[in-house]
Amino acid sequence: MEWIERFNNVINYIEENITQQIDYGEIAKIACCSSYHFQRMFTYMAGIPLSEYIRKRKGTGRAGQAERPHDCRWYHAPADQV
Repeated sequence: MEWIERFNNVINYIEENITQQIDYGEIAKIACCSSYHFQRMFTYMAGIPLSEYIRKRKGTGRAGQAERPHDCRWYHAPADQV
């Protein structure tokens, strides 16, 4: 459950700072792991590399669209559903 909360906190950080330079060091602090490890986990969980997600979000922001390219919120599924 902690990982899911950390991922969501990182997504919130990205959304709040989308118009600025995203600090991968800050992302690592929020996720409580190395930048390298988080980027690998993000790709696994979201199906898209972190850098591409940020690039797409910056692109949709310039176009005036508030929606994300896809929902990147994770939830904790009960063990019997996994």
